[in-house]
Formats: sequence, C-alpha cells, structure tokens
Amino acid sequence: MNLTDFLTEKSVICKNSLQKVLDICEQTGSSLEDILICHNYVNPKKLYSAIADFNKLEFADLRISPCDMKILNNAHKPFYRSLNAIPWKKDGDNIVIAAAKITDELKQWASVNFEKYKFAITTPFDIHHSINKILVDRNNFEAIEILSKYQPQYSAKYLFKDVQFRLLIMFFILIASLFFVFPQKAIFTFFVAISFFYFTTLAVKTLLFFIGMYKSKDISKNQKHLKIDDKDLPVYTILVPLYKETRVLQKLTNAIRSLDYPKSKLDVKLIVEEDDTDTVKAIKDLKCERFFEIIEVPFSLPRTKPKACNYAMQFAKGEYITIYDAEDIPDPLQLKKVLYTFYNDSKDIKCVQCKLNYFNREENLLSKLFAIEYSTLFDFLLFGLEALKIPIPLGGTSNHFRKSTLDKLMGWDPYNVTEDADIGIRIAQKGWRCKIIDSTTFEECPIKAGAWIRQRSRWIKGHLQTYFVHMQNPMQLYKKTGLIGFMGIQFFLGAPVLIFLLSPIMWGLFVCFVTGLLQLPPDMPDRFYILMDYSMLMLATGFSLQWLQAAVAVRKNKWQNMGKAVMSFPFYWFLHSVASFKALWQLITNPFYWEKTSHGETSINC
Repeated sequence: MNLTDFLTEKSVICKNSLQKVLDICEQTGSSLEDILICHNYVNPKKLYSAIADFNKLEFADLRISPCDMKILNNAHKPFYRSLNAIPWKKDGDNIVIAAAKITDELKQWASVNFEKYKFAITTPFDIHHSINKILVDRNNFEAIEILSKYQPQYSAKYLFKDVQFRLLIMFFILIASLFFVFPQKAIFTFFVAISFFYFTTLAVKTLLFFIGMYKSKDISKNQKHLKIDDKDLPVYTILVPLYKETRVLQKLTNAIRSLDYPKSKLDVKLIVEEDDTDTVKAIKDLKCERFFEIIEVPFSLPRTKPKACNYAMQFAKGEYITIYDAEDIPDPLQLKKVLYTFYNDSKDIKCVQCKLNYFNREENLLSKLFAIEYSTLFDFLLFGLEALKIPIPLGGTSNHFRKSTLDKLMGWDPYNVTEDADIGIRIAQKGWRCKIIDSTTFEECPIKAGAWIRQRSRWIKGHLQTYFVHMQNPMQLYKKTGLIGFMGIQFFLGAPVLIFLLSPIMWGLFVCFVTGLLQLPPDMPDRFYILMDYSMLMLATGFSLQWLQAAVAVRKNKWQNMGKAVMSFPFYWFLHSVASFKALWQLITNPFYWEKTSHGETSINC
C-alpha cells in the first residue's frame, strides 16, 4: 500500500480531494505533504501522525513532549533547520531524532553525529517552534551580533568610537571659533562651501536623472518570465515584519495570495514581536493558509526591523528571499520577473530592487508630493546609479536576494535603521551589483506632516549611519567602489543630508541680507556680493530643475490633478530640513531607536 492509499483509508483525506492535490503536485512539482498543508486540506498534526503510522514510527508531539535540552547542540542548529529535524530524546542507548521527512541526507548526518539513533516523525511547524523556543539565545545572537562580531567595520553598533566622537566635537568647536574670531571670512567660506556642495549635488542628481530617463526606456517589458514552468520555480521566502499592524493584515494577506506563484512554494514569515499580542491574535483570527507562518521575536535590543528580519531568516525555507512591508501591494508577477532577471542577467547581480510608489497618492498635497519624489527616485535616479555603477542605497521593501547572498553578507545590520541603504553599499563593497526592474510595489503614504517627519527622520538618520559606517575607512571604500562610485556615495548619500541641515542657515542669512534685516559692513569685499548673486542663481536653477523633474515624473506616470504638487515640489524639500535636524539629534541621543510608521490611516484603497 502506498502513502496516498493509506491516507484515504485512514480518512485523513477523501478521494476527490486527493485527486485535486495530486493534480496540483503534478503542475507544481511540490510534494504531497506541502500541498496538503499549504492549501489547508488537512491538519498538520493529523497528517504527520498518519505518516508516522504508515512508516511504523513513533509520532513526536514536540509541544506536549519537548526536546531534551541535554542532547541538543547549538553548533548543529543550521543542520536542524536545513534537515527539518531535531534530536528529541534518549531511548536507551538511542538518540531519537524527530524529523518531518527522513531523507538520505538526514541519515548520513545522523550516522556521523550519533553512534546509535532512530527516527520519529513530527510536523515541520513543531521543529521550527522547538528551535525558536529552546535555542532562543543562539537565535538572538545570530540576529543581533553576528555582523558586529565578525565584520565590525560594517556595523553601526560601533558608529562613533571615542576618538572619532572627540574629533567630531573638536571640529565643531573649531568652526564655531572661526565664526567668532574671523566672522567675515568664516561667513564667506561657509557660503562658498555650501554653494559648492549644493551645486555639485544638484549637478550629480540632474545627471543621474537624465541618464536614468534615457536608461529606463530600455527596460524589458517582454513576457518571457511567464514561460518559467511552475515545476522549475524554487521555494520563495517572503519576510513581512509587523508591529502593531492589525488594521492592514487582511489587505496584506490578500495581496500575497494574489501573487502569481504556486502557493506550495511560498514561505511567508509574518514576523511579530513576542509582546505584540494584538497583532498575533489578529493573524490567528484570519485563519490563513499554512504557507503563512508566524515568527515571534523575543524581546531584545535593538528593537528594529532588520533585527526582526535576521531572526526570521533563520527559519527561511526559500532559495530566494524578499521583504514586504505591512501595507505593501506588490505586482502579482513580481516574483517571476525577479527570477527571470536572476536567471538571465549577469552573475554579479546579487540583488533585484523593484520600484516603489503609493496607492493613496490622491489623498492630499503631501501624498502627491511624496509620490512625485518616489517617482523621481525609482523611475529615474536609481536607473542612473545603476548605469554608472554607483552603489545603490536600496528601498526598504521589495528588494530580492538569493539566501546564499544574505548569508555571505551576514544578513542586515540590526543597528542601522535604514538597513536597506546599508546593505546596498555592502553589496557594492563586495564587488557585486544591484539591478532595478520594472515591477512596482504600491505602499501607503503618510498623510500627515507629523507622520511624514517621523518616517523621514528615521530614513535620514539611517542614511547618516550608513554614510559614517562606510566612511570609517574611506580609502577602502574608494578602492572597492572606484572613483565614480565613491563620489556617487558622497553626493547622493552624504551631501544631501548636509545640505538639508545647513540650508535653513544659508537661506536665512541670504534673506536677511536681501531684506536688509542684516546689514553688510561697508568694507565688505565685492566677492561677497558676487557670492550672493551666485547663490540666487543656484536657488533659481535648483527650483527650475525640481519643477522639471516633477513635471517629467507626472507625465511619465500619466497622473492627473497634479499641477499644485508640481508647482510646490521645490518647497517640499524644506520639510526635509525639519526631519534632518530631528534625525541628527536622534543619531546623537538615541541612534538605534526605530520611529514606527502607522499604517491603515488612508481612506483610499489600492
């Protein structure tokens, strides 16, 4: 008797349902067990108990009878995960290994590590639960400390060492002293320096925009990704970090169900904080299919999205991994488009970044401005970075990796609040590249200025963290990214934040001079007046280019009712200055604090 006959005989599944399951197995190449569970045909405990009976083995209910801690080995945890098996208990001289499936690889591993052993059957969920609960200290170490221990030069944990902090304080004291002792020369030098950074950053971003406008036309819009046979598709892990997200769970799970991908090959990790009982309850109330799995992250600091993703990645079954945020609505074909890119593009492509924009663009003026900004970034600027091989600070969602790549990178930096931007620079430092593709994930835009500033201050703080981490050794960064890449980091990642911070001072002084609120001394050199004229020209040029970029973005997307947003787009950047001062303060006082963005506020549905 084979297993399928045994399951029908034991009334685990009826014959009609079994035939449907076998048809799906034939179409997708997935195992019988995976289809039965992920499509909710049968309770996992009932199924694996029957499989144990079929194989004449003991069934191990690891929640009622937990693993014996004395026979577990922290060093073997990677094997427990990859083999879907864990030592359960001692039975005389035998070590009983509880496994979801007894494979040749498992038998070989057992023979190497134990003199005497035998097998029991359990559910894969019980194995994951056991690893999570019993080996929690090891799990936490791998989620939090592995990067800072083995590659501390890439960790924001050690952002400001004592010497660096003292040098920074001394620098600011020196600048303040110069303004006090030599006010005219200091003011003039300040204006020259800021004008240089402003002009260069403006020139770099304009160049990137127009290169991106040209290159984005070359995006392939063919449908070859549709020709990938479902049998050839790998298991794909989707990490979804959630914290107090009860309002958007239904929309999120529906969006993931809408992905054009075999559900038996989806491994969706809904990552929640252990004490976020409301979100855990809301997920359980949805009664999702079994390809959704709750991963509860035990309390530890820092309490950040990258820490949570690192924790959940330890349980990932997929060969490929992506992150979606709680409110995301991804392109249904996105996973197949990404795989087609990985299969057919250069081997040094280690990350595929999909485009982002907002489904609630029409909510108000702020959401329209944010949508224009995202379009200039994802429709143009990132393509410019890619074309010039400048390191790409990735977006916070819809970036896709091979799991092997993330393992080599030691995951995300849990101490960096823009782990996406950081990992993009680390990829470049490894000599690898990121690819931007034409697949859009729609997100929910903050619709209130306070929420926008909280979110943006976190992003700017993270960009500062990323910049300072990778500039701790500028010569190494230069050697690994080349001159163009190095300069791109300076003027795409570093200089914009400096301009946001100093612009209010610069334009405040400028307005005071023009209106006469601050009188220039009669002996002020002519070069100062020339500098004033130059600053006015830079302001006019900057405003004109921002209007142009906004208009191009609106036209490309064929958006309507965006006239006011286009005209006010240059003034939108003053909000960045407010967020930048908050970011700088938090970088000094609370560098690892994660500013939570609330979702489910919009009245517009995707």
